[in-house]
Amino acid sequence: MFYMQGPTYTFKLRNDGCEIDDDVGIALTDNTSAYRYALSVARELMHCREIQTRYWELEVYRGGEGPLFDILFATVDRRSTTSGTSCGRWWKR
Repeated sequence: MFYMQGPTYTFKLRNDGCEIDDDVGIALTDNTSAYRYALSVARELMHCREIQTRYWELEVYRGGEGPLFDILFATVDRRSTTSGTSCGRWWKR
């Protein structure tokens, strides 16, 4: 079976004056898939740490090119859309 592999996307996490580069990356089909993947990574990193991580940023790169886009964690903070539901209460649902 023959697979067409998409371009490799890498990420750079910026937090509290530090940068963490992704030197492996992941093959995804297109920029939309990369954006969705980056959102899921941001949400996972923020889980139960929304206040500490809301100023973090995740930059997305494609195949060694300059940054395609970035995601500011505050823009994906679910607390702003769930009336401040705390992590503890979320787990009890």
